[in-house]
Amino acid sequence: MALLAHSIQQMQEPIRDSQQEQGVWQAAFYAGRLSAPIGTIAGKPVDKAQLLRRLQKGIKLMRSELPPAPKWHHKLASHPFGDLFVQAELKHLQTHKEMQLWTEIDCTNPTVRGNQVIQCMWVYTYKFDKHGHFQKCKARLVVRGDQQKKLRTEDTYAATLARRSFRVLMAIAARFNLKLIHYNVVNAFVNATLLDAVFITLPPSYRKPRKVLLLHKALYGL
Repeated sequence: MALLAHSIQQMQEPIRDSQQEQGVWQAAFYAGRLSAPIGTIAGKPVDKAQLLRRLQKGIKLMRSELPPAPKWHHKLASHPFGDLFVQAELKHLQTHKEMQLWTEIDCTNPTVRGNQVIQCMWVYTYKFDKHGHFQKCKARLVVRGDQQKKLRTEDTYAATLARRSFRVLMAIAARFNLKLIHYNVVNAFVNATLLDAVFITLPPSYRKPRKVLLLHKALYGL
């Protein structure tokens, strides 16, 4: 038994050595990614690790100090704020789930046949306060407009408040000393209910085999 245990121990030692060596290389690779310069602050080069430390310390970053927002989802892995944009994606999807924006169905469903399935994509931006300081990363799911059939059966614009109408309302409120209350509607555009069946793919990195989404409410880009 002692000989068998000794033999097993000798077999396990190379495996442990290999795992330790692999762990060292992974740590070195990660450290190398963090130390790669990504921009300049006050004329001095700064790397990802320095940028993240500034955020952890609560140091406010200006617009000019941030790297460009990523264009595609697969670029998040190498972006300095990639983790923050992934968190923004999850938060955005949770909002859509609470609003019951879509139903996930199988692409073999009879309702899908003969209908166009439109691709969707992520759009990433930064949010700043009124002083231009970085607040958070934002991710928005949009439908690709270049893939939609050119239908002219109804209006395709979103009505917005005219500036002169707003000024008239403010003048009336000021003249008669009326109380004004301001509301901020989150994801206002996606509150519009769709009358026609619109199918889209699942978001990039969250896709499932043979699954598509039936939209119940509008998405940006429709």
